[in-house]
Amino acid sequence: MIIVLGFKITILHISTHIPNIFLERRMREFTKFYLNRLSQNKKYGLKVIDCKTIDDGLSQLTDTDYVFIISSGNRIYRSNRFLDIVLQPFIDDPSLGLMGHILDRKNQWYELHPQFVVFDYNKWVDIGRPTYGNKEDSSESIVSVVRSESNIHDDYTPHWVRLEKPIQYNEYNTLDRGWSFINSFLLNNYNISPFNDDIRGSKAYCYPEYNSDKFFTLIDNKQYSDEIDYTKKILLHSLLNSPDKTWLFNTEEISFMRDKTDLKYDVVALPCAGFKFLDLLHNNLIYDKSKIVFFDFSPSSVEWINYVINSEELTITDLVLNKPEEVTLIGKTTEKLSIDGIPSNDLIRLSEEVYSYYGGVDNFMELLKKFRTLNIEITKTDIINDPLNCLHRLNGDNNLINISNIFSTDYFNLFYSEKERTDKFERFIKTLNRKTTVVGRGVDTYYSEKLYNNG
Repeated sequence: MIIVLGFKITILHISTHIPNIFLERRMREFTKFYLNRLSQNKKYGLKVIDCKTIDDGLSQLTDTDYVFIISSGNRIYRSNRFLDIVLQPFIDDPSLGLMGHILDRKNQWYELHPQFVVFDYNKWVDIGRPTYGNKEDSSESIVSVVRSESNIHDDYTPHWVRLEKPIQYNEYNTLDRGWSFINSFLLNNYNISPFNDDIRGSKAYCYPEYNSDKFFTLIDNKQYSDEIDYTKKILLHSLLNSPDKTWLFNTEEISFMRDKTDLKYDVVALPCAGFKFLDLLHNNLIYDKSKIVFFDFSPSSVEWINYVINSEELTITDLVLNKPEEVTLIGKTTEKLSIDGIPSNDLIRLSEEVYSYYGGVDNFMELLKKFRTLNIEITKTDIINDPLNCLHRLNGDNNLINISNIFSTDYFNLFYSEKERTDKFERFIKTLNRKTTVVGRGVDTYYSEKLYNNG
């Protein structure tokens, strides 16, 4: 992958096509959450414009390189690499002007579905800044297109579409969304393309414009139903019915704090995941008599930390291979951590990364042995809804709590409104009753290290 730095990207966030006003608001907040994550990629200059319609957004475009049209209802995975993945086809093909979900409607002309569209701004300006093209009944002369015989899925998603040569025109009485974009880019000899598998696998759209009332009821009640369309079932199932699991490795950076400090903390609290806790010793953040409080809502995670602290195993592999059966571990990928008692390549690779941070496996083992001698408390608690159960333990003169991404998870984002999420975070902060530094991500997904002194 070739990464070109410095591109300016404008995102047009479209959110008015959802008939249920409550769902429309929730989906706008839902996708805004992922756009906030994207905005933290410092390799690109990124601007987000909230729009009533696509053409309204197009009229506001200026001074950018690429434009992403993203409809509310999109969930974005791999936020740290997403922009790279999407821009790569444009780097590979200098003639590429437009990418999207291109649909062959058979009895109509092609549709460019507005859920997610990417185009080259300068090429769009070059062809006269065409409008998007609304769904409408009219007689229009449209350029003829040839398409692949194969499809991405079903029979209406061609792997490619091209301008027919020599150029011919046909009349269509019914046009679908995006027809003007497709027609204009092709007619001006710019390539258009469906999204590749890498891009398609990096996002998901739940089609909130369909079954909106039913979908909002399910979200509002945190319920799952088989009586809903496939995309919504996937979203609800992934967030409601996922097994109780424990992150073996921290998905965040392993260092406890970004801003280095000479301070030491009397009490430190953190979730039951990964090996980030060893950084408290590694970077000399605690005293020998400091108290360490592990907290988590997940029973599996609580059981895992209990096991790690009380086990005699000293390597990550041995800990994994001898863990309690009730503990379900996951790494950073979908690859299994072990197969028939043999460590997977993923487990070996990720373990080596942890060892390297701590100065090698020998240093890791020494840190773990010393950590087990500390004053440690472990509690199962829901820090979002019952913060006092954990925070009353932060009773030192100088306290530190790592909230990781607890207040910015996909689950929290979908099932709670932005106001509810903000209110719960503010309640958490107000519950702090001593001098406490909070590190981690807030409801806006941004990382911070902030000292609160509520004592």
